[in-house]
Amino acid sequence: MASVSLVNATLYYPDAPAPAVDHVNLHINDGEFFALTGPVSSGKSTVLRMIAGLEDMDYGAVLLDGEDVTALPPSMRDVVIVFQNYALYPHMTVADNMGFHLKIAGADPDDIAARVAQAADILELTEFLDAKPAQLTRAERQRVSMGRAVVRRPRIFLMDEPLKNMDVEIRDEIREQISVLQERTGITTVYVTNDPREAFSCAHRVGIMVDGTLQQVGTPAEILADLTPPVRAFLEEAGMVEAGALVDGAPGSRAFGYD
Repeated sequence: MASVSLVNATLYYPDAPAPAVDHVNLHINDGEFFALTGPVSSGKSTVLRMIAGLEDMDYGAVLLDGEDVTALPPSMRDVVIVFQNYALYPHMTVADNMGFHLKIAGADPDDIAARVAQAADILELTEFLDAKPAQLTRAERQRVSMGRAVVRRPRIFLMDEPLKNMDVEIRDEIREQISVLQERTGITTVYVTNDPREAFSCAHRVGIMVDGTLQQVGTPAEILADLTPPVRAFLEEAGMVEAGALVDGAPGSRAFGYD
Protein backbone atom coordinates (compact mmCIF):
# COMPACT_ATOMS: atom_id res chain seq x y z
CA MET A 1 0.00 0.00 0.00
CA ALA A 2 1.06 3.61 -0.44
CA SER A 3 0.08 7.23 -0.11
CA VAL A 4 -0.56 9.24 -3.28
CA SER A 5 0.29 12.88 -3.88
CA LEU A 6 -0.35 15.13 -6.86
CA VAL A 7 1.70 18.33 -6.91
CA ASN A 8 0.47 21.11 -9.21
CA ALA A 9 -0.72 18.46 -11.68
CA THR A 10 -1.63 20.18 -14.95
CA LEU A 11 -2.57 18.84 -18.37
CA TYR A 12 -3.65 20.57 -21.56
CA TYR A 13 -5.29 18.77 -24.46
CA PRO A 14 -4.42 20.07 -27.95
CA ASP A 15 -6.53 23.04 -29.09
CA ALA A 16 -8.46 23.11 -25.80
CA PRO A 17 -9.15 26.63 -24.49
CA ALA A 18 -8.45 25.64 -20.87
CA PRO A 19 -6.49 22.89 -19.11
CA ALA A 20 -8.24 19.57 -18.59
CA VAL A 21 -6.57 19.46 -15.16
CA ASP A 22 -5.43 22.74 -13.65
CA HIS A 23 -2.75 22.76 -10.91
CA VAL A 24 -4.31 20.02 -8.81
CA ASN A 25 -2.72 19.47 -5.40
CA LEU A 26 -3.95 16.44 -3.53
CA HIS A 27 -2.70 14.00 -0.88
CA ILE A 28 -4.37 10.62 -0.36
CA ASN A 29 -3.35 8.74 2.77
CA ASP A 30 -1.94 5.22 2.82
CA GLY A 31 -4.87 2.81 3.15
CA GLU A 32 -7.50 5.46 2.46
CA PHE A 33 -10.64 5.01 0.37
CA PHE A 34 -10.77 8.29 -1.55
CA ALA A 35 -13.52 9.18 -4.03
CA LEU A 36 -13.24 11.79 -6.77
CA THR A 37 -16.49 13.16 -8.14
CA GLY A 38 -17.73 16.07 -10.22
CA PRO A 39 -19.63 16.84 -13.42
CA VAL A 40 -18.90 15.04 -16.68
CA SER A 41 -15.59 16.20 -18.24
CA SER A 42 -14.41 17.87 -15.05
CA GLY A 43 -11.02 16.11 -15.12
CA LYS A 44 -11.67 13.23 -12.70
CA SER A 45 -10.69 10.37 -14.96
CA THR A 46 -7.72 12.34 -16.25
CA VAL A 47 -6.40 12.63 -12.69
CA LEU A 48 -6.85 8.88 -12.26
CA ARG A 49 -4.93 8.24 -15.47
CA MET A 50 -2.16 10.56 -14.28
CA ILE A 51 -1.76 8.46 -11.14
CA ALA A 52 -1.67 5.30 -13.26
CA GLY A 53 0.88 6.79 -15.65
CA LEU A 54 -1.51 6.67 -18.61
CA GLU A 55 -1.47 10.46 -19.12
CA ASP A 56 1.67 12.58 -19.45
CA MET A 57 1.37 15.80 -17.50
CA ASP A 58 2.43 19.14 -18.93
CA TYR A 59 3.41 20.28 -15.45
CA GLY A 60 3.56 18.87 -11.94
CA ALA A 61 4.39 15.56 -10.30
CA VAL A 62 2.91 12.30 -9.03
CA LEU A 63 4.37 10.86 -5.83
CA LEU A 64 3.78 7.41 -4.33
CA ASP A 65 4.90 7.23 -0.70
CA GLY A 66 6.83 10.44 -1.31
CA GLU A 67 8.75 9.02 -4.29
CA ASP A 68 8.43 10.95 -7.56
CA VAL A 69 7.11 8.45 -10.13
CA THR A 70 6.12 11.00 -12.77
CA ALA A 71 8.61 9.63 -15.29
CA LEU A 72 7.92 5.96 -14.55
CA PRO A 73 5.81 3.91 -16.99
CA PRO A 74 2.58 2.31 -15.70
CA SER A 75 4.24 -1.10 -15.43
CA MET A 76 6.69 0.21 -12.83
CA ARG A 77 4.19 1.98 -10.56
CA ASP A 78 2.53 -1.12 -9.07
CA VAL A 79 -0.88 0.44 -9.65
CA VAL A 80 -3.97 -1.38 -10.94
CA ILE A 81 -6.88 0.35 -12.65
CA VAL A 82 -10.40 -1.09 -13.06
CA PHE A 83 -12.68 0.38 -15.73
CA GLN A 84 -16.43 -0.03 -16.19
CA ASN A 85 -15.90 -2.75 -18.83
CA TYR A 86 -15.00 -6.15 -17.44
CA ALA A 87 -12.48 -7.28 -20.13
CA LEU A 88 -12.70 -10.89 -18.97
CA TYR A 89 -11.43 -13.76 -21.11
CA PRO A 90 -14.59 -15.66 -22.15
CA HIS A 91 -12.84 -19.03 -22.58
CA MET A 92 -11.32 -18.97 -19.08
CA THR A 93 -12.93 -19.87 -15.76
CA VAL A 94 -13.39 -17.26 -13.07
CA ALA A 95 -10.38 -18.65 -11.21
CA ASP A 96 -8.21 -18.54 -14.33
CA ASN A 97 -9.32 -14.99 -15.13
CA MET A 98 -8.50 -13.82 -11.62
CA GLY A 99 -5.09 -15.46 -11.58
CA PHE A 100 -4.09 -14.78 -15.19
CA HIS A 101 -1.77 -11.81 -14.63
CA LEU A 102 0.01 -13.62 -11.81
CA LYS A 103 0.45 -16.68 -14.02
CA ILE A 104 2.06 -14.77 -16.90
CA ALA A 105 4.28 -13.01 -14.35
CA GLY A 106 5.61 -16.42 -13.31
CA ALA A 107 4.10 -16.55 -9.82
CA ASP A 108 4.06 -19.83 -7.91
CA PRO A 109 0.86 -21.79 -8.69
CA ASP A 110 0.14 -22.41 -5.00
CA ASP A 111 0.48 -18.68 -4.28
CA ILE A 112 -1.85 -17.89 -7.19
CA ALA A 113 -4.44 -20.35 -5.89
CA ALA A 114 -4.23 -18.89 -2.37
CA ARG A 115 -4.61 -15.31 -3.58
CA VAL A 116 -7.53 -16.21 -5.84
CA ALA A 117 -9.25 -18.07 -2.99
CA GLN A 118 -8.81 -15.12 -0.63
CA ALA A 119 -10.18 -12.60 -3.15
CA ALA A 120 -13.05 -14.92 -4.05
CA ASP A 121 -13.99 -15.20 -0.39
CA ILE A 122 -14.03 -11.42 0.07
CA LEU A 123 -16.06 -10.86 -3.10
CA GLU A 124 -18.41 -13.84 -2.56
CA LEU A 125 -17.21 -15.56 -5.72
CA THR A 126 -16.06 -18.90 -4.29
CA GLU A 127 -19.00 -20.84 -5.74
CA PHE A 128 -18.31 -19.40 -9.20
CA LEU A 129 -14.58 -20.16 -9.50
CA ASP A 130 -15.16 -22.93 -12.07
CA ALA A 131 -17.74 -20.96 -14.07
CA LYS A 132 -17.17 -19.06 -17.32
CA PRO A 133 -17.97 -15.32 -17.60
CA ALA A 134 -21.01 -16.01 -19.80
CA GLN A 135 -22.60 -17.90 -16.91
CA LEU A 136 -22.39 -14.91 -14.56
CA THR A 137 -24.58 -11.87 -13.98
CA ARG A 138 -23.24 -8.39 -14.71
CA ALA A 139 -22.65 -7.83 -11.01
CA GLU A 140 -20.72 -11.08 -10.71
CA ARG A 141 -18.60 -10.27 -13.76
CA GLN A 142 -17.69 -6.89 -12.28
CA ARG A 143 -16.70 -8.59 -9.04
CA VAL A 144 -14.45 -10.95 -11.01
CA SER A 145 -12.85 -7.92 -12.66
CA MET A 146 -12.17 -6.43 -9.24
CA GLY A 147 -10.88 -9.74 -7.94
CA ARG A 148 -8.46 -10.04 -10.84
CA ALA A 149 -7.05 -6.65 -9.88
CA VAL A 150 -6.83 -7.22 -6.15
CA VAL A 151 -5.04 -10.60 -6.35
CA ARG A 152 -2.06 -8.70 -7.73
CA ARG A 153 -1.85 -6.87 -4.37
CA PRO A 154 -1.01 -3.50 -5.90
CA ARG A 155 0.10 -0.46 -3.95
CA ILE A 156 -2.83 1.53 -5.34
CA PHE A 157 -6.25 0.40 -6.55
CA LEU A 158 -7.82 2.81 -9.09
CA MET A 159 -11.48 2.52 -10.11
CA ASP A 160 -12.85 4.54 -13.03
CA GLU A 161 -16.66 4.62 -13.06
CA PRO A 162 -16.95 0.90 -12.22
CA LEU A 163 -20.74 1.12 -11.74
CA LYS A 164 -21.60 3.30 -14.74
CA ASN A 165 -24.69 2.22 -16.73
CA MET A 166 -25.63 -0.44 -14.18
CA ASP A 167 -29.11 -0.85 -12.72
CA VAL A 168 -29.68 0.61 -9.26
CA GLU A 169 -29.89 -2.82 -7.60
CA ILE A 170 -26.62 -3.91 -9.17
CA ARG A 171 -24.92 -0.62 -8.29
CA ASP A 172 -25.90 -1.00 -4.64
CA GLU A 173 -24.63 -4.58 -4.53
CA ILE A 174 -21.28 -3.82 -6.15
CA ARG A 175 -20.78 -0.61 -4.18
CA GLU A 176 -21.12 -2.55 -0.94
CA GLN A 177 -18.67 -5.18 -2.20
CA ILE A 178 -16.15 -2.48 -3.10
CA SER A 179 -16.35 -1.03 0.41
CA VAL A 180 -15.86 -4.47 1.98
CA LEU A 181 -12.98 -5.21 -0.38
CA GLN A 182 -11.16 -2.00 0.51
CA GLU A 183 -11.76 -2.41 4.23
CA ARG A 184 -10.49 -5.99 4.32
CA THR A 185 -7.45 -5.50 2.08
CA GLY A 186 -6.45 -2.02 3.25
CA ILE A 187 -5.32 -1.15 -0.28
CA THR A 188 -5.25 2.57 -0.97
CA THR A 189 -8.21 3.11 -3.30
CA VAL A 190 -9.07 6.03 -5.57
CA TYR A 191 -12.62 5.80 -6.90
CA VAL A 192 -13.96 8.03 -9.69
CA THR A 193 -17.68 8.59 -10.23
CA ASN A 194 -20.01 11.21 -11.71
CA ASP A 195 -22.50 10.48 -8.92
CA PRO A 196 -21.74 12.40 -5.70
CA ARG A 197 -24.18 10.25 -3.73
CA GLU A 198 -22.10 7.23 -4.63
CA ALA A 199 -18.88 9.00 -3.67
CA PHE A 200 -20.22 10.28 -0.35
CA SER A 201 -21.63 6.90 0.65
CA CYS A 202 -18.51 4.75 0.28
CA ALA A 203 -15.37 6.87 0.79
CA HIS A 204 -13.45 8.11 3.82
CA ARG A 205 -12.91 11.44 2.04
CA VAL A 206 -14.15 12.97 -1.18
CA GLY A 207 -12.62 15.37 -3.68
CA ILE A 208 -14.89 17.39 -5.96
CA MET A 209 -13.64 18.63 -9.32
CA VAL A 210 -15.27 21.28 -11.50
CA ASP A 211 -13.82 22.49 -14.81
CA GLY A 212 -10.45 20.87 -14.21
CA THR A 213 -9.92 22.31 -10.74
CA LEU A 214 -10.09 20.51 -7.41
CA GLN A 215 -12.67 22.61 -5.60
CA GLN A 216 -12.99 20.85 -2.25
CA VAL A 217 -11.55 17.90 -0.34
CA GLY A 218 -12.82 16.47 2.94
CA THR A 219 -15.32 14.16 4.56
CA PRO A 220 -18.86 14.58 3.22
CA ALA A 221 -19.79 16.41 6.42
CA GLU A 222 -16.89 18.85 6.02
CA ILE A 223 -17.73 19.50 2.38
CA LEU A 224 -21.45 20.03 2.96
CA ALA A 225 -20.76 22.37 5.88
CA ASP A 226 -18.81 24.86 3.74
CA LEU A 227 -19.66 24.61 0.04
CA THR A 228 -17.91 26.63 -2.64
CA PRO A 229 -20.36 28.05 -5.23
CA PRO A 230 -19.33 25.59 -8.00
CA VAL A 231 -19.67 22.62 -5.65
CA ARG A 232 -23.01 23.88 -4.37
CA ALA A 233 -24.29 24.09 -7.95
CA PHE A 234 -23.08 20.55 -8.66
CA LEU A 235 -24.69 19.10 -5.52
CA GLU A 236 -27.90 21.05 -6.02
CA GLU A 237 -28.21 19.51 -9.47
CA ALA A 238 -27.76 16.10 -7.82
CA GLY A 239 -30.50 16.92 -5.28
CA MET A 240 -28.23 16.56 -2.26
CA VAL A 241 -27.95 19.98 -0.67
CA GLU A 242 -31.66 20.17 0.02
CA ALA A 243 -31.64 16.73 1.62
CA GLY A 244 -30.65 18.39 4.90
CA ALA A 245 -28.45 15.54 6.12
CA LEU A 246 -24.73 15.50 6.78
CA VAL A 247 -22.83 12.24 6.63
CA ASP A 248 -19.65 11.15 8.36
CA GLY A 249 -18.09 9.73 5.20
CA ALA A 250 -17.44 6.25 6.55
CA PRO A 251 -17.52 3.40 4.03
CA GLY A 252 -20.91 1.70 3.91
CA SER A 253 -22.81 4.82 4.98
CA ARG A 254 -26.46 4.74 3.98
CA ALA A 255 -26.83 8.46 3.37
CA PHE A 256 -28.90 10.08 0.65
CA GLY A 257 -31.26 7.25 -0.09
CA TYR A 258 -28.91 4.27 -0.26
CA ASP A 259 -30.27 1.40 1.79
